[in-house]
Amino acid sequence: MHRALVAACLILGAIHSLAADARAQGLSGSIGNLAVDSDAPIHIESDTLEIDERNSLATFIGQVRAQQDQMQLTANELRVAYRGARAGASTQLRTIDAIGNVVVRVKDQVARGARAHYDFASETVTLSGDVVLSQGTNVIRGESIVVDLTTGRANMVSAAPGAGERVRGVFTPNRE
Repeated sequence: MHRALVAACLILGAIHSLAADARAQGLSGSIGNLAVDSDAPIHIESDTLEIDERNSLATFIGQVRAQQDQMQLTANELRVAYRGARAGASTQLRTIDAIGNVVVRVKDQVARGARAHYDFASETVTLSGDVVLSQGTNVIRGESIVVDLTTGRANMVSAAPGAGERVRGVFTPNRE
């Protein structure tokens, strides 16, 4: 069960690692036993990049691939909302959204969903839309998962609780 929860936190680690200012906002670069070097360079590729200074929004569009250390995130689109920097002040991140075919990989751990949302103010990460978390042969599925960074708690829910939809997991015992 611990491994499934660690896999659930993958999306947190990935989006957190993409945030260059995350450390300055009081967040660490290690989730469970997943250590991503937050000082490592972040490489982002996309078909286009749109910057909307009026709304403090940067949007990477088309086959987005972001990599830092051992973490890789792919999505159709990546939106970074920030508070604009004033003279002498650093930019503060508000939210990061990965949209469409979101896949996060760190070593043998993979998190998949339709959308990921990282809210810096509430320190929560949500992965939603047919979520599949896996590590080796261990797999857990649900409609969405919310990870509270403050408490370290994660909550996965099904698409229609009470209507036959359920969170499902397959866990293979470690025989070593």
